[in-house]
Amino acid sequence: MQSVKMLVNRIKNLVLGPKEEWGVIAGEEMTATALIKDYLLVLAAIPAVAKFLGMWIIGVPIPFGGGVVRLTFFESLISSIVFYVLTAAGIWAFAQILKFIAPRFSSSNDNVKTLKVAVFMAAPYLFAGVLYVIPSLSVITLLVGIYCLYILYVGLPAVLDTPQEKTLPFIIVSVVAAILLSIIVSAITGPLTNAFGPDFYPRAF
Repeated sequence: MQSVKMLVNRIKNLVLGPKEEWGVIAGEEMTATALIKDYLLVLAAIPAVAKFLGMWIIGVPIPFGGGVVRLTFFESLISSIVFYVLTAAGIWAFAQILKFIAPRFSSSNDNVKTLKVAVFMAAPYLFAGVLYVIPSLSVITLLVGIYCLYILYVGLPAVLDTPQEKTLPFIIVSVVAAILLSIIVSAITGPLTNAFGPDFYPRAF
């Protein structure tokens, strides 16, 4: 339970005081394995489990009074597993994008540091994914995701030593690259995941 409490406090601090919390994160000794095992895989499970329950028990509302569609247990389970895998892989891939383009923005491309940025930037969004248990509230997670861009803006100078004047261009290039990668992955996985329910196939980012 202590680790859960620490994780919740970290997310709260990233939301309420990102500058101070990024300073703490930058000074912590971590390994890539620990970041993936203790943070990424745990956090990615939150929206995945919530989606499973939401699609199976609550149901997906169809816009304009179209009613509600509930997936079967098996459909919800498979869709959520695919979502979990793509979410975790997408954040790892974003770290690799940061690592690849970091030198072009006078930033550190250390593997652990870029993974730190990717994982903790996304942490509030993933935690807010608990709202997927009620699909109609999932739009709130989108707002949290937008705020995470500000968290990234604060985190790049603190962790990767990005010069302030290059932080915004760094974010724009990395996010555009991530979107393009997400589109490619979605195009490949779309036919598979569409088989498990309308409008609910997972994105990589």
